[in-house]
Amino acid sequence: MDFDDVVIGSGLAALGAVLGLMTAPGRRVGVLCGPAERKFLYYDARQTVPCAYLGHGGLGSHWHGVIPTGGHNNFGATSDECFCAQFGRFYRHAGMRRRLGTPALFVPWRPVRPARELRRLAALNGPVRLTLLDEAAHDLRIVERGRVVVASSGGSHRAARAWVAAGALH
Repeated sequence: MDFDDVVIGSGLAALGAVLGLMTAPGRRVGVLCGPAERKFLYYDARQTVPCAYLGHGGLGSHWHGVIPTGGHNNFGATSDECFCAQFGRFYRHAGMRRRLGTPALFVPWRPVRPARELRRLAALNGPVRLTLLDEAAHDLRIVERGRVVVASSGGSHRAARAWVAAGALH
């Protein structure tokens, strides 16, 4: 299948890539969400510390973390309007602009669930056509004129660009 962009992964990083790609009308975006057989992978033999979730939403489907808003080594202290706009997409009443640069942690009442948000975006009849695929990527090649081919469990997909946002911990 041909796309303008292919996003490999379906967790929080992939959701961020897709949200950035949703600003260009007419774009065709394919998201390789992972294998149909979903499973956790673990750091340890006792299987107590997960390092990856192979399936829709990645570890973001099971994580409820905190977001630092200020401090010495923190993205929040130097963020711009783009960060505040994206943050406001999920937490409209949090007032992130007044929180930036303050040494605090924002604890979301409702965590962002990437799989649910990707399904919602795919169902929109908007200017960008988003296709979710139950496939795991296993090869990425650059071919003629800088185009890429992503080989997956469901076939191969050609695109102008590929965004690898899968398995940061795995």
